[in-house]
Amino acid sequence: MINRLKYKNIILIFLLIPFLCPRGFLEYFSFYKLFLTAWLYLSVGIIYIVAIAKLLTLKKIKINSFVGSMILYFSIIIIITFLVRQSFSGALQKLFATPALCIFSVYYLKKNPLQIIKYTNNILIIIFVLNSTIFSPLFWPTYFRPISNHLLFIGHVQTAVQIGMLAILTAYIEYEVYNGNKKKYVLLMILSYINMLMSFTSAAYISIILLLLFKILGNFKIYGSIALEGRVYLSLYLLLNFIFFLIICAGKSSLEIAGFSLNGRGFIWAKAIESFFKSPIYGYGANGVLIKVFWSYWVGDGQGMNYMHNQILQILNDGGIILFAAFIYMLYIAMSTIDKLKGKKIRYQISTFIAIILIVMTFESVMEYFYFSYILCIVAYLPKLVQNRGASRDEY
Repeated sequence: MINRLKYKNIILIFLLIPFLCPRGFLEYFSFYKLFLTAWLYLSVGIIYIVAIAKLLTLKKIKINSFVGSMILYFSIIIIITFLVRQSFSGALQKLFATPALCIFSVYYLKKNPLQIIKYTNNILIIIFVLNSTIFSPLFWPTYFRPISNHLLFIGHVQTAVQIGMLAILTAYIEYEVYNGNKKKYVLLMILSYINMLMSFTSAAYISIILLLLFKILGNFKIYGSIALEGRVYLSLYLLLNFIFFLIICAGKSSLEIAGFSLNGRGFIWAKAIESFFKSPIYGYGANGVLIKVFWSYWVGDGQGMNYMHNQILQILNDGGIILFAAFIYMLYIAMSTIDKLKGKKIRYQISTFIAIILIVMTFESVMEYFYFSYILCIVAYLPKLVQNRGASRDEY
């Protein structure tokens, strides 16, 4: 029994690492990039093969609402990309690796959630320690300069807040839901804050401020006034984005909020909105359009970028209104799980966490990376994790 569990744990770790591993050196070492890419697609291939094999053995297939919404979203973006671009070039990870991670995480969240949560935390601790010590900008200034070249050992600075928020969520679940080790929880929380601070991004700073604010408010036990229904948070998220887009359309592309510079996002959003209106129904497919702002001519190869710095604008350009509808439906299904959480404290913690994630989504295209999709799957299954919190203890 012990050997079998160890074997399963090794497989889990092997399949999970390439989705979470640091990507900073990808920019400099072709061997590292080739090795990591090969490992990633080996994991993706294994996940799809196992998933198909298991489906073929089932007499009756049951698909819950979240999995159904996820299948709908990825099917639409894959179909639109194929029909519009006749190519998946530059979007393979986004179109095929991300849904593989979703399949993998959903399987473990249903069968053995503690196992995947625990090993996610273990992997993240190692990555964060390396990022803030051995491979920090202090010792590798040629490679990692977050202010000038926007790179850290973990990858682009934009990913720091996303992987940091993932760590905060999984650390909380292991400690609070499964009565995990408090020292491990505190260590991972501290490392998450440190690595987010190291990115020197406004999104990370805003997230940290809000995390601390909600922590302070939580000490006064005002859980009910902030732990709103999931659809309320989703509505507020859409309203916030709509207001920003109206401001941009009014010609005010230079934005600054409460002293935080948006680092030219207003100009990027203006071009992204302009691009969307040229193909509003089905967009351009994943990585199908490049936008140029005034600094594009002297940055990189001068061709522009596909990263819209806003998840809604990214969706609208990738798949137009059709994909946007599927995306909102998937978000709604995942976030409605807040309403099913039992216990005021945990509902408050997850509600405030989701509020922060939605704010990050306003300033970053989070689905360009793996972390948000993983977060979404965890949030969608969290009520079942809480309900069945003792089911996997013997396999801890």
